[in-house]
Amino acid sequence: MKKYNLGIIGAGMYGKVLTRYFQQDERANIVWVNSASEATTKSAAEEFGVEKWSLDYHDILADPAVDAVVIATPPFLHADQSEAALAAGKHVLLEKPIAESPEGVRRIVKAVENTPNLIVLEASCRHTRLTRKFQFIKSMIDSGRLGEIYHIHHNHLSRSTFIEWNPNGAWAMNKKLGGGGPFIDWGVYDLSFHLGLLDDIPQLKSLRSFTRNDLRDMSKLVEFSDIEQHGAAWLEFDTGLTYYYERGAGVHAETPNETRLYGTKGGLRFQFPTWDSNEVEFFYTENGEPRKEILTVDMTGAPEDSHAITTHFLDCLDGIAQPLMPVQRATEHCPWLKAMVDTGEIFHPLRWSPQQAVQFLKDVPALESAGVVVRMPASWRMNRPARPQVKATVGGNIPSQVGMDAILDFRIEVTLDGEKLSAAEIKKLLAHS
Repeated sequence: MKKYNLGIIGAGMYGKVLTRYFQQDERANIVWVNSASEATTKSAAEEFGVEKWSLDYHDILADPAVDAVVIATPPFLHADQSEAALAAGKHVLLEKPIAESPEGVRRIVKAVENTPNLIVLEASCRHTRLTRKFQFIKSMIDSGRLGEIYHIHHNHLSRSTFIEWNPNGAWAMNKKLGGGGPFIDWGVYDLSFHLGLLDDIPQLKSLRSFTRNDLRDMSKLVEFSDIEQHGAAWLEFDTGLTYYYERGAGVHAETPNETRLYGTKGGLRFQFPTWDSNEVEFFYTENGEPRKEILTVDMTGAPEDSHAITTHFLDCLDGIAQPLMPVQRATEHCPWLKAMVDTGEIFHPLRWSPQQAVQFLKDVPALESAGVVVRMPASWRMNRPARPQVKATVGGNIPSQVGMDAILDFRIEVTLDGEKLSAAEIKKLLAHS
């Protein structure tokens, strides 16, 4: 049995979770831990009995005895660290999401393609393709019992947010550091599960979405937050598949993490996380009559999801498995998730400096000429000509009885910036229009 020396880059919450499970496998030997905080790094080294620790991850990469590294840092660090790790000849288990930006994703893909002899596993297979629920549902689809899957519906809304779950994760509330909110944090799992059921064959053809981040005031919990709190998307694929997708964290509502699959012969309703119900509702017809059956996924002895991914990574190093989520496949989902976030940009309030606001006002004519509707107070119009407003009032006088006077009781007013125009002014205005 081969033993692998591993280094942990990012000894925070998930770094510690993965370290704990690696230490339960006799094939793994944790020889280094690293994070940006000395207190966090020393604490992890003491907790797991690791002799070597450093605040500089390059120290781990420089050690020729290290076979592989776990990169469990915030997404904005992933590109630099992945490039350096692969250049140093280390296998990589990369936490999700793969990166915070399309540029970061491209850099990682290029580094992976330049080192084809190294194993790189992306972690969005954790709650998805490694689970028994995934295998159970995929086997039903592959058997043909559901017919052709033509629509997927998934939503999960929560009033709580990431920072309440992980108080040390302020970076995840900043789109430049984390890439986005629940669309990115959980979207990588959702797409990994749902599209994996269809062997990743469908290719995105069109996407429409909205996002909002003005639902909860997060200032008491975190200094800065610009990620989406609620969003939904409608996706259409080249196979004819359609997909309604909705996620929210900080929403004024709650819904379970529920998926509905619609097939031409049958449909399923289920909750894919392993900690939720292991029941799957199966809808179909028999002799022309609608039927419903409750199926149960046997979860007896199933490993915890993070334990499953550490085992899978070691299996890949042993050569007895292929990565269930290679970087190239994970990157196919990233542009869609990023598009979901970015296409909703106009729907949430933005905090601007005075200089940015002035520039926006100057750009209003160009925006309007491009077809963008801009609404603002009249006093902000930056010398744009005022527009006359017409007001019609019917029945302003109280009649003594029903008659001709009551029926014909109406007035027409025309105002310009709130000032009533006289008949002569209206005539002059019409003559020049």
